[in-house]
Amino acid sequence: MKDLLAEALALDLPYSFRGLPLEGKESAVLALFAESANGAELLFTRRNETLISHSGQISFPGGRADPEDLSRGGLEGTALRELEEEVGVTRHGVEILGRLPALATPSGYRIQPFVGWCRTPLSELTLRANPDEIAEVFWVPLGLLRDPQVYRREPVPGRIFEGRVFETDTFYVGGHRVWGATGAMVKNLIDRLDRLRA
Repeated sequence: MKDLLAEALALDLPYSFRGLPLEGKESAVLALFAESANGAELLFTRRNETLISHSGQISFPGGRADPEDLSRGGLEGTALRELEEEVGVTRHGVEILGRLPALATPSGYRIQPFVGWCRTPLSELTLRANPDEIAEVFWVPLGLLRDPQVYRREPVPGRIFEGRVFETDTFYVGGHRVWGATGAMVKNLIDRLDRLRA
Protein backbone atom coordinates (compact mmCIF):
# COMPACT_ATOMS: atom_id res chain seq x y z
CA MET A 1 0.00 0.00 0.00
CA LYS A 2 2.88 2.37 0.69
CA ASP A 3 4.01 2.24 -2.96
CA LEU A 4 0.42 2.74 -4.17
CA LEU A 5 0.04 5.82 -2.00
CA ALA A 6 3.28 7.27 -3.36
CA GLU A 7 2.09 6.64 -6.90
CA ALA A 8 -1.26 8.30 -6.15
CA LEU A 9 0.45 11.36 -4.70
CA ALA A 10 2.44 11.79 -7.92
CA LEU A 11 -0.78 12.36 -9.89
CA ASP A 12 -1.91 15.86 -10.84
CA LEU A 13 -5.36 16.08 -9.29
CA PRO A 14 -6.75 19.33 -7.82
CA TYR A 15 -9.45 19.53 -5.18
CA SER A 16 -12.86 19.03 -6.72
CA PHE A 17 -14.61 22.17 -5.50
CA ARG A 18 -12.72 24.07 -2.76
CA GLY A 19 -12.14 27.23 -4.81
CA LEU A 20 -10.78 29.46 -2.04
CA PRO A 21 -7.83 31.75 -2.91
CA LEU A 22 -4.53 30.17 -1.85
CA GLU A 23 -3.58 32.69 0.78
CA GLY A 24 -3.35 32.94 4.54
CA LYS A 25 -0.99 32.00 7.36
CA GLU A 26 1.48 29.30 6.21
CA SER A 27 0.86 25.97 7.91
CA ALA A 28 1.32 22.26 7.28
CA VAL A 29 -0.23 18.97 8.34
CA LEU A 30 0.88 15.36 8.12
CA ALA A 31 -1.51 12.59 7.13
CA LEU A 32 0.21 9.59 8.72
CA PHE A 33 -0.45 6.01 7.64
CA ALA A 34 0.60 2.89 9.51
CA GLU A 35 0.34 -0.79 8.64
CA SER A 36 -2.09 -2.88 10.71
CA ALA A 37 -3.92 -6.18 10.54
CA ASN A 38 -6.66 -4.23 8.72
CA GLY A 39 -4.23 -2.90 6.11
CA ALA A 40 -3.21 0.75 6.03
CA GLU A 41 -4.79 2.98 8.67
CA LEU A 42 -4.82 6.78 8.82
CA LEU A 43 -4.20 8.78 12.00
CA PHE A 44 -6.62 11.52 13.07
CA THR A 45 -6.67 13.82 16.07
CA ARG A 46 -9.50 15.63 17.80
CA ARG A 47 -8.44 19.09 18.88
CA ASN A 48 -9.08 20.29 22.41
CA GLU A 49 -12.24 22.33 22.97
CA THR A 50 -10.10 24.95 24.74
CA LEU A 51 -8.11 25.88 21.63
CA ILE A 52 -8.91 29.21 19.99
CA SER A 53 -8.72 27.93 16.40
CA HIS A 54 -10.74 24.94 15.12
CA SER A 55 -11.51 23.74 18.65
CA GLY A 56 -13.01 20.28 18.88
CA GLN A 57 -12.52 19.53 15.19
CA ILE A 58 -11.02 16.40 13.69
CA SER A 59 -7.70 17.09 11.98
CA PHE A 60 -4.33 15.74 11.03
CA PRO A 61 -1.35 16.64 13.23
CA GLY A 62 -0.11 20.03 12.11
CA GLY A 63 -0.01 23.73 12.67
CA ARG A 64 1.42 27.08 11.74
CA ALA A 65 4.98 27.30 10.38
CA ASP A 66 7.71 28.59 12.71
CA PRO A 67 10.75 30.49 11.40
CA GLU A 68 12.98 27.66 12.65
CA ASP A 69 11.18 25.22 10.35
CA LEU A 70 12.86 26.75 7.32
CA SER A 71 16.19 25.28 8.43
CA ARG A 72 14.58 21.89 9.06
CA GLY A 73 12.89 21.21 5.73
CA GLY A 74 10.49 24.13 5.28
CA LEU A 75 6.81 23.22 5.53
CA GLU A 76 7.70 19.53 5.56
CA GLY A 77 9.69 20.35 8.70
CA THR A 78 6.61 22.06 10.14
CA ALA A 79 4.48 18.96 9.56
CA LEU A 80 7.09 16.65 11.12
CA ARG A 81 7.65 18.95 14.11
CA GLU A 82 3.92 19.21 14.77
CA LEU A 83 3.52 15.43 14.48
CA GLU A 84 6.12 14.94 17.20
CA GLU A 85 4.74 17.72 19.41
CA GLU A 86 1.12 16.56 19.14
CA VAL A 87 1.34 12.76 19.19
CA GLY A 88 4.97 11.85 19.96
CA VAL A 89 6.01 10.30 16.62
CA THR A 90 9.51 11.51 15.74
CA ARG A 91 10.56 12.61 12.26
CA HIS A 92 12.95 9.65 12.09
CA GLY A 93 9.98 7.31 12.42
CA VAL A 94 8.27 8.63 9.29
CA GLU A 95 8.88 8.25 5.57
CA ILE A 96 7.37 11.14 3.60
CA LEU A 97 5.60 9.70 0.54
CA GLY A 98 4.59 12.99 -1.06
CA ARG A 99 2.18 15.86 -0.72
CA LEU A 100 -1.35 16.81 -1.62
CA PRO A 101 -2.17 20.20 -3.18
CA ALA A 102 -2.13 23.14 -0.80
CA LEU A 103 -5.51 24.49 0.22
CA ALA A 104 -6.87 27.50 2.04
CA THR A 105 -9.40 27.66 4.86
CA PRO A 106 -12.08 30.28 5.48
CA SER A 107 -10.38 30.88 8.85
CA GLY A 108 -7.29 32.30 7.14
CA TYR A 109 -4.77 29.47 6.84
CA ARG A 110 -2.91 28.18 3.80
CA ILE A 111 -2.27 24.51 4.52
CA GLN A 112 0.30 22.28 2.85
CA PRO A 113 -0.63 18.63 3.47
CA PHE A 114 2.09 15.97 3.49
CA VAL A 115 1.48 12.22 3.52
CA GLY A 116 3.77 9.94 5.49
CA TRP A 117 4.22 6.27 6.26
CA CYS A 118 5.05 5.22 9.81
CA ARG A 119 8.15 3.01 9.91
CA THR A 120 6.71 1.19 12.96
CA PRO A 121 3.66 -1.09 12.51
CA LEU A 122 0.58 0.18 14.29
CA SER A 123 0.57 -2.78 16.70
CA GLU A 124 4.00 -1.71 18.00
CA LEU A 125 3.40 2.05 17.99
CA THR A 126 2.81 4.08 21.13
CA LEU A 127 1.35 7.56 20.74
CA ARG A 128 1.67 10.30 23.35
CA ALA A 129 -1.06 12.87 22.77
CA ASN A 130 -0.16 16.37 23.94
CA PRO A 131 -2.98 17.21 26.39
CA ASP A 132 -2.61 20.94 25.76
CA GLU A 133 -3.65 20.51 22.13
CA ILE A 134 -5.13 17.05 21.53
CA ALA A 135 -8.23 15.59 23.19
CA GLU A 136 -8.15 12.28 21.32
CA VAL A 137 -6.19 10.31 18.73
CA PHE A 138 -7.67 7.52 16.64
CA TRP A 139 -6.91 5.44 13.57
CA VAL A 140 -9.29 4.74 10.68
CA PRO A 141 -8.71 1.93 8.16
CA LEU A 142 -8.21 3.31 4.65
CA GLY A 143 -10.69 0.70 3.40
CA LEU A 144 -13.42 2.26 5.57
CA LEU A 145 -12.66 5.77 4.28
CA ARG A 146 -13.03 4.44 0.73
CA ASP A 147 -16.53 3.10 1.48
CA PRO A 148 -19.04 5.41 -0.32
CA GLN A 149 -21.51 4.89 2.55
CA VAL A 150 -19.41 7.01 4.95
CA TYR A 151 -19.08 10.02 2.62
CA ARG A 152 -21.31 13.07 2.23
CA ARG A 153 -20.91 16.46 0.56
CA GLU A 154 -22.54 18.89 2.95
CA PRO A 155 -23.19 22.64 3.17
CA VAL A 156 -21.46 24.62 5.93
CA PRO A 157 -24.11 26.83 7.56
CA GLY A 158 -23.13 30.49 7.60
CA ARG A 159 -20.24 30.10 5.14
CA ILE A 160 -20.88 31.87 1.83
CA PHE A 161 -18.36 31.80 -1.03
CA GLU A 162 -18.94 33.48 -4.40
CA GLY A 163 -22.61 33.93 -3.58
CA ARG A 164 -23.34 30.33 -2.61
CA VAL A 165 -23.21 28.26 0.55
CA PHE A 166 -19.77 26.73 1.01
CA GLU A 167 -19.79 22.93 0.84
CA THR A 168 -17.44 20.46 2.48
CA ASP A 169 -16.38 16.85 1.97
CA THR A 170 -17.53 14.96 5.06
CA PHE A 171 -16.76 11.46 6.32
CA TYR A 172 -18.64 9.79 9.17
CA VAL A 173 -16.35 7.19 10.73
CA GLY A 174 -16.21 5.65 14.19
CA GLY A 175 -18.59 8.19 15.68
CA HIS A 176 -16.55 11.10 14.31
CA ARG A 177 -17.33 13.71 11.66
CA VAL A 178 -14.29 14.44 9.50
CA TRP A 179 -14.99 17.59 7.48
CA GLY A 180 -13.58 20.93 6.35
CA ALA A 181 -10.00 21.03 5.15
CA THR A 182 -9.30 17.58 6.59
CA GLY A 183 -12.28 16.11 4.77
CA ALA A 184 -11.13 17.72 1.51
CA MET A 185 -7.66 16.21 1.90
CA VAL A 186 -9.06 12.74 2.56
CA LYS A 187 -11.39 13.00 -0.44
CA ASN A 188 -8.57 14.13 -2.73
CA LEU A 189 -6.40 11.22 -1.61
CA ILE A 190 -9.20 8.72 -2.15
CA ASP A 191 -9.93 10.17 -5.60
CA ARG A 192 -6.28 9.65 -6.49
CA LEU A 193 -6.36 6.02 -5.38
CA ASP A 194 -9.61 5.47 -7.28
CA ARG A 195 -8.05 6.93 -10.42
CA LEU A 196 -5.23 4.39 -10.20
CA ARG A 197 -7.71 1.58 -9.74
CA ALA A 198 -9.83 2.65 -12.73
